[in-house]
Amino acid sequence: MNVFDVVIDGFKKVFTGKNAVIKHIWIFLITAIISFVSVYFQLLAETAEKAEKLPDFPLKTFLIALTVMIVIGIYLGGYNFQFMHNAFNSESEGVLPEFTGKPFNIFWKAFPLMLVWTLYIIAATALCFSLFFAGPVFITIGFILFIGLLLVSAFIQFVYVGYAKCYSREGLYNIALPFKYIKLTFGPFALMALLFIPIYSVAMSPSFFLGMLMGLSGIKDINTIMYAGGILGGYLGFIVQLVWYYGLVQIYREKIDIAINQ
Repeated sequence: MNVFDVVIDGFKKVFTGKNAVIKHIWIFLITAIISFVSVYFQLLAETAEKAEKLPDFPLKTFLIALTVMIVIGIYLGGYNFQFMHNAFNSESEGVLPEFTGKPFNIFWKAFPLMLVWTLYIIAATALCFSLFFAGPVFITIGFILFIGLLLVSAFIQFVYVGYAKCYSREGLYNIALPFKYIKLTFGPFALMALLFIPIYSVAMSPSFFLGMLMGLSGIKDINTIMYAGGILGGYLGFIVQLVWYYGLVQIYREKIDIAINQ
């Protein structure tokens, strides 16, 4: 498969389809909210760090912001699953889902799967770090195992792609799945990962230039600049993320689905 063509097609799919403009307006608004909250938390932490004495903590505002972040995070998680589901049938009216309440249900159905795989990673990480305290030889072994864990963890994404295909968790708890996915998809996955390094850098550039323009135009409030850059970066980053998921789906279809059906 040609990974370059897949990525280009992914961007086309994300920006076309039925009601694409309206959907992008919704994406911008929703990612703007979560980006605004993220910057708020960052500024709150910086204020607390620089203060000579502990300032009054805005608990009520903090809890509201945290609740908003969690709710929107759950929604966008479900939206990503729905996007990947649509990407399996990309010849339809478009891969971008409509903005309804469906992503909440999709997320909660996937939650047990995500929880189990998170526990797998935690257990494996704990094993690696426990070796650091078992002697010099085991430190090397633990380090090698930890690097291997990072590699394997990247391929767990295909577990979630498999769930998104039919919204089914059946057979996806098998801890050996990432090793199978590495064997089937390593080449195109690695190439796409390398390709997305400059893509993400380019996508984040407008946020940087927006901050420069705001500064040159006379805006001195750093917080305002951070909020503006964060909101733009949040939207662009989410779009790049969708294209990444589109690429994962196409790799899954051409490498994993074919192997399963043989």
